Amino acid sequence: MKILKALTAGFRSTNNSYPMIALLYAINFLIAAIIAWGFHSVLARTIGDSMSLEHLVKDFDYTVYTDFMFKFGGRIGSLLSQISWLIFFYLLLNTLLGGGTIAILKNGEEHFSMGSFFENCGAYFFRFLRLLLIFGVILFLVGIASSMVLGFLYSALISNAVSEVWPFTFAISLFLLFLFVVMLIVMMADYAKVATVVNDARSMLKTSWQAIRFVFRHFLSTVGLQLSLILLLLIAVIVYLVLEAQIGMATPFAILVMFVIQQISVGFKVWTRVMTFAGELELFGSFKTETAPIPAAPEPNREPVVASAEPAPPVAHVRSEKKKRLARRPAVKKAPVRRKRTQRKSK
Repeated sequence: MKILKALTAGFRSTNNSYPMIALLYAINFLIAAIIAWGFHSVLARTIGDSMSLEHLVKDFDYTVYTDFMFKFGGRIGSLLSQISWLIFFYLLLNTLLGGGTIAILKNGEEHFSMGSFFENCGAYFFRFLRLLLIFGVILFLVGIASSMVLGFLYSALISNAVSEVWPFTFAISLFLLFLFVVMLIVMMADYAKVATVVNDARSMLKTSWQAIRFVFRHFLSTVGLQLSLILLLLIAVIVYLVLEAQIGMATPFAILVMFVIQQISVGFKVWTRVMTFAGELELFGSFKTETAPIPAAPEPNREPVVASAEPAPPVAHVRSEKKKRLARRPAVKKAPVRRKRTQRKSK
């Protein structure tokens, strides 16, 4: 029930944030265009006169691909080595834009303001950067440990295999299990970002621990929401692959049509990312409201004070239990009594 409520509220909040989605799409498109132009310039200077690319565009031919990599493999390898830097830059970009995105969704502003968006991006950037480093270390350690454990299980279970079907099926199952573990860590990082914005947290280690506890405490709800969004994205990818297979990119018109479809696909991915933050924000807020402390009920003996327009009657002074010390009165001076002198009788 909470998953459906989070999806509904996230869908509504995302659709109300279409100016922010357009801005995020424009930023991604601009950066992708700059990177693509750089790759195009390098490819044009190195393999621009080769006719192998035309054969590979029409249909994949392994023989053509082998000849192409044999002739231009060194140049392509040096070009692909820059992908690691692009991935790092992409992570930094998402870290920068994440603060503004979550803050706008949290505040629910009716009128989108670019100034407010970029102000929140800068306000949460260094905190989100620390979260990126923390969960990057966690992902690295968990990845090494899980790969060792899964590799040991795979070697032990396929040692007596008599067919290739069972090892292949088991390898796919272990790979999906590894992806599930990676999804959990990425999901914890998202909830840590949400908790940072909602609580305005400063200690990222404490916030990371709170996010990990939140995911495991509400495991079914958090994982169910994440799998629902992944399923939605997977359906969009399948539709894109079917359209690409039907249209192809052999003619200029087909390339133009596929370019439009690709941009729609990129926009949908941006929408899905915003939808993920909105759903996580709604789910985090719903569980936080349930666990909030309940205010104490008023004492039954005390009657509530009702405001009245008439002036209140004077309240009689009530003596406190402790007796106050009274001021000492000045002592009354007694008038001196004059005694009559008695004359002594002479003997």
